[in-house]
Amino acid sequence: MMGFGTVIASMLSVAILLLAFYVCSSGGFYMADVLANSVMEMQENENEIMKTEIEITNISANEAGIFVSLNNTGSTKVGDYDYMDVIVKYSNTSGIAKTIWVPFQGDSDALEDKWTVGNISQIW
Repeated sequence: MMGFGTVIASMLSVAILLLAFYVCSSGGFYMADVLANSVMEMQENENEIMKTEIEITNISANEAGIFVSLNNTGSTKVGDYDYMDVIVKYSNTSGIAKTIWVPFQGDSDALEDKWTVGNISQIW
């Protein structure tokens, strides 16, 4: 009878080891799948960025603000302005270089240090 207890304990130990291996390998496969999906999504975003090209065609300024005309020369349609910020680098009247971050401001009257879309026209 004493040998039978050892056999049961060995079988139980092997079953626990197999269960632990299954749990660890399932987690590893899940992590690999999530990582692969993240890499594919990142590559799709990179491809979209590579197709984006914006050209500055005119810049003017007055007391009301700075007006910039752009031309989308890339193949990606631009239109999700809520997610776009503008980085402006300029020199002030003292000649000191400044860089400012200008977030998008949709339909608001308070446009200080914000940017908005003035006019969109399509050229075919």
